[in-house]
Amino acid sequence: MSSKTLLVIIGTNPYGGSDAAWNAIRLAQTALESGDKVRIFLINAG
Repeated sequence: MSSKTLLVIIGTNPYGGSDAAWNAIRLAQTALESGDKVRIFLINAG
């Protein structure tokens, strides 16, 4: 199977009480373990 690239954009506050950022990182880790490439962009207001 060919390698794919996953783009993950995280735009939530990591200390806001949401698990969204953590779950995005877990998804990226799973993709890496399956042999895919991962790019992560972190954005935040401010």
